[in-house]
Amino acid sequence: MHRLVLPPLLRLALARTLAWALLFGGWLVLGEAGQQQLPLWAGGLAPLALWLAGMGALWALLQGRRMSMGRLRALLLAAGALLAGVGLLAGRAAPVLLAALSWSLLLVAASLAVQALRRATPSRPPAPLVPATAGALLAWSVVSLAGATAWPGTAIATAALALALLVPRGAAPVPACRGGLFDCSLPWPDPARWRRVADWPQQAAVLAMLPMMATLPAMAGWCRSDWGLSPASSTLWHLAAMLLPALLLRRWLARAGEQARGIAVSVPMVASGVALWAYPGLGGLMLVALLQAVAWSLAWAGPMLRPPRTTPADHRPSHFGSAARALAPAGLVLALGSFTADLGPDALRAAQALLAALALAGAAAGIVTRPSARPPMEKQA
Repeated sequence: MHRLVLPPLLRLALARTLAWALLFGGWLVLGEAGQQQLPLWAGGLAPLALWLAGMGALWALLQGRRMSMGRLRALLLAAGALLAGVGLLAGRAAPVLLAALSWSLLLVAASLAVQALRRATPSRPPAPLVPATAGALLAWSVVSLAGATAWPGTAIATAALALALLVPRGAAPVPACRGGLFDCSLPWPDPARWRRVADWPQQAAVLAMLPMMATLPAMAGWCRSDWGLSPASSTLWHLAAMLLPALLLRRWLARAGEQARGIAVSVPMVASGVALWAYPGLGGLMLVALLQAVAWSLAWAGPMLRPPRTTPADHRPSHFGSAARALAPAGLVLALGSFTADLGPDALRAAQALLAALALAGAAAGIVTRPSARPPMEKQA
């Protein structure tokens, strides 16, 4: 197989774009498939939970191991071909679950491809804000043009083939990033970061992606009467709220201090709680989701644009801790689906309220514990 002869930074940008497109495509396609074909399985969220669990399990198993470029290409091609063929069996439960597991394998392989290209790049590349935005737009375009119920098998296979061609030939075996996917630009939840209450707004904003993306197909129907948006338009609004704030404010985020970035994340999170109280109807769910998506955007991009202090090299979670971190998103989505099956939109409303309350508590704690900028007065002689 001949690799594409392109500049290293361009190859990395293309791989990042395809990887993010596969990520957002997984949320959109598997979410819609669950709603249409498995509505009684955890409120239709079982495929998404299985997809996240598969990614988490693979990521945990790869810790401490390295994958050769030849095996990586084979995984990309096999997963892409399997997902392309699943569309021939659409309409049944088993193919949807098989697609979820295959998509897990494809996304982890795409993450390793990005990691390999990142290591092969001679200079430090920029944060993947533009590729993530382009990938989201690409996924939305494919899903919208094909139709919500169509299986984009050709597009998936094409993306897998392109990633296999982009994988650097002759590179050393690549390890999985300890922090998460896509060269650590999509981190797994870290329970240790909840120990400091003042950091709760950022952590709540990071978690906001899960309920928003998991319920996106259902939310389009819930909010259609109040907002008058088609499902495709509703999805585009959510993706724009998740990615455009980070892209437009990237220079400010790179210069701002940790405290300023924390305030920027806290404001939309706390505002989402106010909106939830002021607009209790179904239309309010979308407004709250958009505000929390803006907070996610800033919380996600901030550490990449201005990395915080690194943790000591010897401070690494145990294998059990890594597995728990990796499987936590799947458990949260599965729990949300179970509650959604019984409570409908109230389950999402409760999740949004909990995240807003955690952000409010963290913001209040940050104000109380923030050191005064005025130096202490010296005692009079």
